[in-house]
Formats: sequence, C-alpha cells, structure tokens
Amino acid sequence: MIYRTLGGARDDAPMDDQRRRGSVEFAEFLADISHPGTGEILVSQLSSWFNQTEHDFFEKWHARQDKLPWTIFVDQVLAVLDVVQDETCDMGVTIDWFLNKHLPTFGMQTPYEVVLEGRGRSLALAVIARAVPVP
Repeated sequence: MIYRTLGGARDDAPMDDQRRRGSVEFAEFLADISHPGTGEILVSQLSSWFNQTEHDFFEKWHARQDKLPWTIFVDQVLAVLDVVQDETCDMGVTIDWFLNKHLPTFGMQTPYEVVLEGRGRSLALAVIARAVPVP
C-alpha cells in the first residue's frame, strides 16, 4: 500500500497549510509506529496510539486471525487512517473516530471493528466516496 507523501494533494490541487500539516502529521505517525531499520509496523507502537496494551491490541486481532493475516490487517488499518486523516488533518480526531464512531453504513460497527472483519478496503473506499461521514 502506498500512503500519502508530503508533495501530493487530492486532484493535484495545491496543498493548503492545514493539509500540509496533516500530511506531515501522518508521516510522523508512520515513523513513530515503524521500526527504524526495517520499516515494519511495531504492534507496541501502533497499540499505544490506540491507548491499548500490546497484548489487548494483538488479542483483538488474534481472535479474528483465521480471517485476516496480520500484514493485511495492519495495511487496512493504515489505509483507513490515511484517508480519514487526509480529511481531518488531525491524527487525534482520526484515532478517536476509528475507535469510537458507529457507522450506520456498516451495521453500526466502529471502523476498528470493520477492519477487524477484513473490510478495511471497503471502508477506505466508502470514506473516499463520501459514503461514510468523517469528522
């Protein structure tokens, strides 16, 4: 999966300051959750962003592992966070939405629950199509 970089903006529109700050914030988030040598996503770091212990975070995924490999789960989490944070330009608001917002389009599940079921790509596309409200 390729995530946003500092130079791009939707529809090749010039980036305003808020969107630029949002892109920088997402890049810093990726750097914070990634192993500095390999780029691998660290469960300890990702779970801390969700205010969960590494054990609790991993257990929630592990309960569904028969459906969703770890790498795909992480890729879908990041894809959803990327498209939502592109709209909010605020990682804190994005994380709160991901963990707590109940989505009528997805049976009143939270985005986190949707991703745990392996439907993260559908959710990301729904956000892009504006079929799912973001803050």
